[in-house]
Amino acid sequence: MASTSTKVKIRTGLGENKTLDFALISNETVGTAKERLHKDHKVGEKDRQRWFWNGVQLKNETSCGEIGVGEGHVVQCILKPEEKKETLPDTGGPKPDPANQEEKMTPVSSSSSPSTQNKEAQK
Repeated sequence: MASTSTKVKIRTGLGENKTLDFALISNETVGTAKERLHKDHKVGEKDRQRWFWNGVQLKNETSCGEIGVGEGHVVQCILKPEEKKETLPDTGGPKPDPANQEEKMTPVSSSSSPSTQNKEAQK
């Protein structure tokens, strides 16, 4: 079976809010179409895109030809927020060596308070 192309509109959400003209190719999967949308139109990566048509979320493994989207119909593309990796500022200080990290614990007696321990340590 020869592949056919169906021109649809992709409406993006979550911050970008664009409506794009896009061709779904019948013999490609939804996942491949998502990758193409990312490459050609700079819409979020495939793993951030969730596509909906006719009230149903489209799975990456589904062939675009199986969906039955008609010419000019709108496919909704919702983008998941990007995961922000928390980074601490570099203070320029020495970096700890994980190979030399030993857990150092000071034994604490349950009968003595921390202030008593400090006084005993100073003797």
